[in-house]
Amino acid sequence: MMPDINVDIEQETSSWNKSHLIDKISEREGCSRKQATLILEQWISIMEMGLVQHKKILLSGFGTFQISHRRSFVGYDPKNDVEIVVPIRHIPVFKCSRILKDKLNTRA
Repeated sequence: MMPDINVDIEQETSSWNKSHLIDKISEREGCSRKQATLILEQWISIMEMGLVQHKKILLSGFGTFQISHRRSFVGYDPKNDVEIVVPIRHIPVFKCSRILKDKLNTRA
């Protein structure tokens, strides 16, 4: 049995960029685009600073941003036919809150 999917294809594939977010902030807060740009830039900068310091950032009702650690391992370079050591990597991860999940999955 196929699930009932009533999603507009254009809506599914469209995305918002930074400029779109600035417009939304400007509209909602009744401020200029310049002020909205400053607000968004500062918010992004604060989030980056926290993640670089390996802090977990919890936004109640939205989700959690944190850093996941990938172990170092020995890989293979087929081009040069040699083993290489792939260093430890730190990956930003977002985990959605239950509240947001429920909003995304409610039927209209």
